Amino acid sequence: MRRPALVCVVLLLAALLPGGCVGSGAPTSGPRGNSSSVGASAATILAQCGAAPSDWPAEKAAGLEAACHPTLPPLTGTPIPWLDSPYTGPQITPSPTVDLESAYGSCDLSQVRLAFEGWDTQDVLGSVGWVVARTTGVRACLLHGLAKTELLDSGGKILSTGMQGDGPLGPALLQAQLAPPYAAPSDGPLGPQFISGYGYEAVRVSGFCGLASPAATLRVTLEGQTPVMLTVPPLPSLECSAGGNAVLDWPFLSAQSPQPKILPPSWLFTQAEFPAQATVGQAMHFTVALQNHEDLPVSLDPCPIYTMRYALIDSGGSEVGETVSEGTLNCAGIKQIGPQSTLGFEMQLTVPADTPLGDSLVVWWWLGTSDYTAAPPTIKQPISLVAPNS
Repeated sequence: MRRPALVCVVLLLAALLPGGCVGSGAPTSGPRGNSSSVGASAATILAQCGAAPSDWPAEKAAGLEAACHPTLPPLTGTPIPWLDSPYTGPQITPSPTVDLESAYGSCDLSQVRLAFEGWDTQDVLGSVGWVVARTTGVRACLLHGLAKTELLDSGGKILSTGMQGDGPLGPALLQAQLAPPYAAPSDGPLGPQFISGYGYEAVRVSGFCGLASPAATLRVTLEGQTPVMLTVPPLPSLECSAGGNAVLDWPFLSAQSPQPKILPPSWLFTQAEFPAQATVGQAMHFTVALQNHEDLPVSLDPCPIYTMRYALIDSGGSEVGETVSEGTLNCAGIKQIGPQSTLGFEMQLTVPADTPLGDSLVVWWWLGTSDYTAAPPTIKQPISLVAPNS
């Protein structure tokens, strides 16, 4: 079973800003709403670009430089040429399903017992813990959905309430009258391997390092039931993240839950490399890299939607206008990005001919439609504007 992925958008910059990622950690499928919040996030980030304060550690200063002046990772093959293909409507990527509903009824939640089975420190974005479920009923049943998960410190104060991560939605099949001991899943070549009959909820914790009152309890609540207090061991200090404090959790899964064989585009990391200058009245070319760090391929069928937003910044640093466009990647004939691979896509936008040369340009690019508001995954500090033939 795959371990769900967390993408902390604007990875390096988020680690440098106070409070870390937008919303204290953003799942790969973020909230939707008015696109203006993207600009609001960017204004804060842009203010950080420039010379790092003299008292910053070298590693933090290097992170700021890498975020404000990104370079592309090694690509698999040459970048795919630009194709002007505007997005014209919804596209639905089919997901794998297993027909458990017709064979089993839902679990009586009063008969579900929960236990916590330790932190797995192999995840680069934090520590993943496993809440394991079993039923004391006399029949096998299905455990649906996501439990409410809260991380509490040793004094009982809530440190964070879990946000739902991206990945399979279950349900988990619980076999009748399985007895303890519980067991955390072992690691297989494609992620955690579940023991048949138990349900597993992954909980990823990033940050919460060096607290005077450290994390000590997970409070897990199944719908309509009394919360269960699960004591947790200390978070491994070496897994602490500088990118802010966050708790993400996923619906209960089991060995019989639908297992993905190919991942959706939301599992991709995106990075863009922009030029230092753009010419007014002409097309500006740049390259976007889509990185698959997983051991399963990522689907490009249908071709994913992307959004490109650019704005002008006047000499006083104020945003004076914006243009937002949605397009479809030029991936005809390319059905997927292979495991541990990175594909490059050429992009372009035309700077209006009447743009004042005293202004500068800033560009955002992300996978998804324009109403995606978690934060812009790629950003470039203002690009200088020059006249033609200069």
